[in-house]
Amino acid sequence: MPVAVPPNTAMDVDMDQVGVSGSTSPFEPPVVSLSVPPTSPYIPVLGNYREEYYPDRTPIIIDNGATNFRAGFGKDEDPYIVVDSLFSKYRDRKTNTPVLLFGNELVDDATTRSNSKTSWDGDVLVSPEGMETALDWTFIKLGIDDDKVDHPIVMTERMTTPLASRAFVSELLFEAYNAPSVVYGPDGYFSLYANAPSPSDVDGVVVSFNTQSTSMWPVLGGEAQMNQARRIPFGGTQAVDLLLKYVQLKYPGFPTRVTQPQAAWIFQSCCEFTPASYIEKVRELRDPPRLKQFTKIVQFPFVAVLTEEELERQSERRREAGRRLQETSARIRMEKLIEKENNLEYYLKLREWREKEKKPSYLARLEDHGFETEVEFESVVRKLEAAVTAARRKEAGLEEPVTDEAPPTFPLIDRPDGELTEEELKEKRKQRLMKAGYDARMRVRAEKEREEERKRQADRDEEEERGRDLTGWSARLKREHEVIMDKIKDRKRKHAALSDRKSMAAQQRMRSIANLAADTPTGSKRRKRNTEDMFGENDDDWAIYRKIQGGEDEDDEEDDFARLESIENRLLAHDPTFDLSLTYAARESQRSALLNAFRPIPAENDLAATYQIWLNTERIRVAEAWFNPSIAGVDCAGLGEVLTGILKSFGEDERDRLIRNIHITGGPSQLPGLPERLQYELAQALPFGAPLTIRPAKDARLDAWHGMAQYSRTADLQNSLTTRDMYNEWGPERMKAWKGGNWPGAVGIDD
Repeated sequence: MPVAVPPNTAMDVDMDQVGVSGSTSPFEPPVVSLSVPPTSPYIPVLGNYREEYYPDRTPIIIDNGATNFRAGFGKDEDPYIVVDSLFSKYRDRKTNTPVLLFGNELVDDATTRSNSKTSWDGDVLVSPEGMETALDWTFIKLGIDDDKVDHPIVMTERMTTPLASRAFVSELLFEAYNAPSVVYGPDGYFSLYANAPSPSDVDGVVVSFNTQSTSMWPVLGGEAQMNQARRIPFGGTQAVDLLLKYVQLKYPGFPTRVTQPQAAWIFQSCCEFTPASYIEKVRELRDPPRLKQFTKIVQFPFVAVLTEEELERQSERRREAGRRLQETSARIRMEKLIEKENNLEYYLKLREWREKEKKPSYLARLEDHGFETEVEFESVVRKLEAAVTAARRKEAGLEEPVTDEAPPTFPLIDRPDGELTEEELKEKRKQRLMKAGYDARMRVRAEKEREEERKRQADRDEEEERGRDLTGWSARLKREHEVIMDKIKDRKRKHAALSDRKSMAAQQRMRSIANLAADTPTGSKRRKRNTEDMFGENDDDWAIYRKIQGGEDEDDEEDDFARLESIENRLLAHDPTFDLSLTYAARESQRSALLNAFRPIPAENDLAATYQIWLNTERIRVAEAWFNPSIAGVDCAGLGEVLTGILKSFGEDERDRLIRNIHITGGPSQLPGLPERLQYELAQALPFGAPLTIRPAKDARLDAWHGMAQYSRTADLQNSLTTRDMYNEWGPERMKAWKGGNWPGAVGIDD
């Protein structure tokens, strides 16, 4: 599995194996390729059960975890079965029979994977059906082919497990499988047993990082002090969920979905504990270069960029499609040109009737062809002639002739209405509208020319001012530059204030809306049906909408940026004291340097960067939730406080025995920095020079199973087992007390 490594890693690390690419510069974060561990391989049925394990009734060791399930025989070095603690129940469509699967058999079919679930609810075992499925599958894989399991069973359970959970497990083992005896114990105790030099009289404090919680209890003389046991309701699953929420909040538009297994891998590969103060570490990361140096990049899989040959083939296909499109467009243009030429030829022949017959007959002929007046007909003919001429020149590759547009004439406007016919009166009204539009365009054109002349004059005046007094000219522009930047900042502050519903600006906006809704012409609470609404009669009425939007000067935003750019270009060109670092863009980039280091925006053409997740503060913030659970919304004391409270409940001599062996185990305990952080937290509450020692488990994932296997090979096992006779006498909830067991339901030897 790829491993996340910090910058400047030692040269004896194989970069291809750890999956890290990129520069070794401290300012270039390493890129970690996402890799989810493969599913467990197929586990065959054990073939030598009868010869190796049955004759001496070797104990069966079962580490029944909420995440992983491990099982095997006590004489083996490692567990024979290591699978995810998931089972699936569904109905086979072909045989219409219920099917129960467990372990790595869930990967055989998509239906089983989608229906898979765990037997645990948090730290409580709640599913007898799932537990029975797991035990059936386990005993079959171990090669047990009898009608009963004739072996002692050593099984883990959570600290202070509920009696109901223990009861149905005992019923299964004694009633369904006819097991001769069983012993339960917390996995953290067995992990301590596997790591202790003398397990029989070991002292220490067990800190067990579990799936849904973190448990702690002291051990004196090999006996668990369960009256001082404590638990924090925060474990590996909550940490992974917290990291996943941080990623989703930081990358709301991430192109692919980050799954729970992927988040778990990121947590294991990239997160770590701060060796000392978390607050000091966060303050240190306020410096953008340090933040970028601390960052790790997780590269998600994506479709790679096409090769040059494939890109060339795609370009050729696009060019071919473009050529076909051009040919189609040319054919369509030619068809339209032919149609226009035919129409023009037809209308020119129709115009010849004007000389051959009287005007009323000619107008009637035009009306039959859809023209109300002769003027309308002539307009259509002129437009057709112009369009045909332009199309012919375009087909011939000639440029459009540049001609001065002659002003239009309006001959009917000055003639009295009494001299005009009804059709000419209609035409006169059209010419009046056309003349009004033409005059308006001329006024706009003249105003543009005057405005351009004013700009040219202002440029000449500014050039003269710059020539006379460069310092004064530069100072004036710089003052104007600062004023515009202040306006832009104020506008941004207003927008930010409006987004906060508790701000003064947002409350003023709501008051304006309420006043507008309650405002009536009469001042009464209810509008009268026949009262005329005079809103909008005055121009000031419309200002209410600008107040509601909260952006009274938003219309000037583009003008401000354009003016700012113009000033900066002139200062850069003529003032040697004004450089790029003083521009608005440079200042904004400097302000957002920390944000860019926290989550940079990928380039538009960088596909790989689009599928990257930059982790920096999240790497320590997720792990910090064990010491400050309020980060994850958990209302309880942190790990350091709870451990300090446990140690304070003992005398000085016993405390010194305990702090010599603070044993940490469980999957999350493998995160870097945990021993140093526990040392930092506990040293502040202990006397100076106290013999504090933090001892991580040798193998945090398998040491519990190894400890059970070692314990099953000792004589103490027989004194700890609850036999079938005890079960029949006490019932399923009562178990024999032993030095490493839980207290609920425990019965002493003399009871």
